[in-house]
Amino acid sequence: MAWHRVRGSRQYTTQDRWAGGSLQAYRAAVRLDARSARAHLGMGNALLETGRAGEALQAYRAAVRLDARSAQARNGLAKALTMHDRDEKDNRACRRAAEREAHE
Repeated sequence: MAWHRVRGSRQYTTQDRWAGGSLQAYRAAVRLDARSARAHLGMGNALLETGRAGEALQAYRAAVRLDARSAQARNGLAKALTMHDRDEKDNRACRRAAEREAHE
C-alpha cells in the first residue's frame, strides 16, 4: 500500500485517494439521478471508506429507501451505524477524559 501524504495525524493511502475520486463520481451520479439506489449505495461505500460514517448513513438510508430489497444497501447501513456508534462512544469517552483532566 502506498502512502501519499499526511493530513493532521492521519496518513492517506492509495485506497483513500481512490475512494475520494470515487466519491466525486457518485455525487455526480446522484445529482444526475437522485432516484438511483446504486448511486446512493456507491456514495455510501465511498464515504464509509474514507471514515465519514455519519454522511454514509444518509446515503445508505437513501439507497434502502429506493431499493428496500438491496442486501448491499442494508449491509452498508449496518456497517455505517456500527462505525458511527463507535465513533460517538469514542468522542464521549474523550470528552469525559478531558473534563476529568480539567478538574484535576
